[in-house]
Amino acid sequence: MAKSPSGASVASLNNVLNQKLPGLQAADIKSVAKAIAKLQGFGVQVDDVFPEGIIAPDAVTISGNLPAAKRAALIEILSGLDRLKNINVFPRGIPVGPDIIRVKATIQRG
Repeated sequence: MAKSPSGASVASLNNVLNQKLPGLQAADIKSVAKAIAKLQGFGVQVDDVFPEGIIAPDAVTISGNLPAAKRAALIEILSGLDRLKNINVFPRGIPVGPDIIRVKATIQRG
């Protein structure tokens, strides 16, 4: 079982996501859980997972914060995600030197 550094295993993420995203198939939930574990592995503090689409979700947006000191790893983080559909990156904090970077990654349903 793969574990993220925060200690959340893909299996435990699957359980949480099954409750939060009831319209997705098991393979899609597993893909989202792996993406969250990858993001957490690079230091992204994931705080929201939201289904995109009406009636049947066709994508899931994962949102979180990345410490600004780890921004150099951002390209590696995002290029490692499967089925990446959309990316939003926004610095948060004072304009001269942001404290955190807000990351939203949308994962397309398989």
